[in-house]
Amino acid sequence: MEAAVLAGHRREASSHVEELARLAPTWHAPVLVTALRYARLALVEDAGLETAATALDREPLAMPFFQARARLLVGRRLRRARRPDEARRHLHLALEAFTAFPAPRWAQRCLDELRATGERLPDAAPSGKHVLTPQELRVCGLAVEGLRNREIAERLFLSPRTVGAHLYSAFAKLGITSRDQLAGALRRE
Repeated sequence: MEAAVLAGHRREASSHVEELARLAPTWHAPVLVTALRYARLALVEDAGLETAATALDREPLAMPFFQARARLLVGRRLRRARRPDEARRHLHLALEAFTAFPAPRWAQRCLDELRATGERLPDAAPSGKHVLTPQELRVCGLAVEGLRNREIAERLFLSPRTVGAHLYSAFAKLGITSRDQLAGALRRE
C-alpha cells in the first residue's frame, strides 16, 4: 500500500483497501483489521496526518510490528512535511520497537530518517580523517557502486537534491571534483 501511494497510485491503492474492508467483517481476522488500519494510515492525506498520528497514540495497532511500521510511516511523512520535532518522536518510538524485535533493517530505516531530520545520533560521529558524516559516507558508497542521485535518494529515503548536497559536501572535504575520483579518495582515507 505504502509503495503504491509513494508511486502516485493513490486511487488504485484506495480501491484495493476498500475491497478488502468489505471482506473484513466476514473474516474476523485480527491481522486483517490491523493491516487495514495501517493501509488507511498510508492513504491519509497530509492534512489529516496529525489526526492519524494522534490516533496511533490513543489506540495503538493491535500488532506491535504494524504499530512500529505505522510510527515509521508517520515519522517519515512528518519529516517530509518539514515537521522534524514531531517526526522524531514517532521515529524514536519505531526505532525502539524495531531494536527490541529485533528487526535491524527496519531499525536502520528509522536511523536514516532520524538523521534526515537533522538529529545527530551517538553512532553518527565524523568518520575518519576526511570527516565525512555517516550520511555522506553512505551516499558516497552508493555513488561508487554506480547509483545515480535519484536511485541513491530512493534507497536512503532522501530527495535527489539532498543527495546532491551530500555529494557536493563530500567532494569538498575529500578535495575532489567528480564521481570518477570518489572511489580512489575513499580508499586513500
